[in-house]
Amino acid sequence: MKQYIFITMNEINYTEPTLDNQKEFLDNLDLLVDTIYIQFKATKIYLKILSIDENRKENSVKSFNYEEQKLLEREIHTHFPIFMNKLKKFCTTLTKTERLICCLSLRFHPHTVCLCMGYNNTLTFKTHKHNIKKKMVELSGNQFLFDFIFKPATN
Repeated sequence: MKQYIFITMNEINYTEPTLDNQKEFLDNLDLLVDTIYIQFKATKIYLKILSIDENRKENSVKSFNYEEQKLLEREIHTHFPIFMNKLKKFCTTLTKTERLICCLSLRFHPHTVCLCMGYNNTLTFKTHKHNIKKKMVELSGNQFLFDFIFKPATN
C-alpha cells in the first residue's frame, strides 16, 4: 500500500534539477501531486471527470460544456496554484490552457483530458501536447518534466 507523506510545495527544492537529483526531485513532485489529488478528489468537478474517465470509450460521453470548463478551471487554480506557478517557472512560454492540460494529464487519460477541455476529438489535445513538448524540451530543456506529466495515467 502506498503511504502518503503530506508535503507542501515549499518543501520541494525547485532549483533546476541536475542529473544527480532529478530522481529525488521527481519523487518529491510525485508525492506532492498525490497530495494535491487527494484534496482535488473532494470536489464535485472531480466526480464528473471520474465519470468521463470511466466511460470515455462510449460514444455517448459528452465533453464539458462552458460552465463545467469554467468550474474545472477554478478548481484547478484552487488546488494546483503553486504547481502551475512552478510550471511557469520551468517553462515560461506555456499558455494557461497548456498548464491546465498539464495538471489534468498528471492523472487522466488523454481522451478524458480532451473531453474535460471541451474538445470533441483528440487532434486539439495532440497539438497542445506537441506544443508543450516543444516548449518544455526544445526551449527549456525539461524532458524529465514533460515525461513526468505525460506518463501513462495510473487511475
